[in-house]
Amino acid sequence: MKFIPWILAILFAWISLPAQAIHSDKANTSLHPSPLVIVMGEDTYPFEYLDETGTPAGILVDLWREWSIITDTKVQFVSRHWQQSLDQLEQKKADIHIGMTQNQARLKKFDFAKPFTSLNTYLYVHKSLSSKKQISDLVPYQIGIVSGSSHEATLSALEPKLSFKRYQNREQLLQAAVKGELFVFAGIEGYQRNLALEQDIAANFYSSSRILIKKINLAPAVVKGNLDLLNKINHGFELIPAKVIQQIERRWLGYHRQTSGVIIAMQNGVEP
Repeated sequence: MKFIPWILAILFAWISLPAQAIHSDKANTSLHPSPLVIVMGEDTYPFEYLDETGTPAGILVDLWREWSIITDTKVQFVSRHWQQSLDQLEQKKADIHIGMTQNQARLKKFDFAKPFTSLNTYLYVHKSLSSKKQISDLVPYQIGIVSGSSHEATLSALEPKLSFKRYQNREQLLQAAVKGELFVFAGIEGYQRNLALEQDIAANFYSSSRILIKKINLAPAVVKGNLDLLNKINHGFELIPAKVIQQIERRWLGYHRQTSGVIIAMQNGVEP
């Protein structure tokens, strides 16, 4: 009988172990939360792209890394073709989209943080069509766009008679323009990572002949209703010093613009 207290003590300790283990797991989870998944475009140099080693890089990536540090929040970047990046956020396979422009269709699916970038969008017109000065002049021609970009909705609202030819990514669109398959494409001012492609585009689609579509803002996006995350995003970017933003601009673009935020010149064909 004298062994009964010892047996009961051992049984009690054994029964308590799972509860302690579960509590420990919960504690570890709270101490080491999963990183926020940020989905991005994969070929939008120098703003969001994969470098030669497959590592996410670019201005927007660096801005988010600063946000990660200043908010003490781990982030994980995943890259996709543009339309797939939108799908991934909508399907809740990502927490945040690195940055896009707002339109009515997207506002039905996503909530947007405050804009952190502004830029101009253009129609780039082949040199053989240099006499075309208005969007309505381009009705006879297919407009090259990247699938899922905001260009189609914006241009259709301006001129319903326009028709479009869609490409999976920016590289395919620009290659089609170089090969003579397109005489007009929608894009954003700037330059290419591929110098040879940049030269081909510049030789056939003069920047002086481009037609302004509109000025737009880019902003991070989350799935509808995630207001806590939205507030955290806004608060974090407000804490990034202007000097840090300027340093990121200089590192990637080689120049500085006096601004309270980031105003960046994007390369041809980058999709907002």
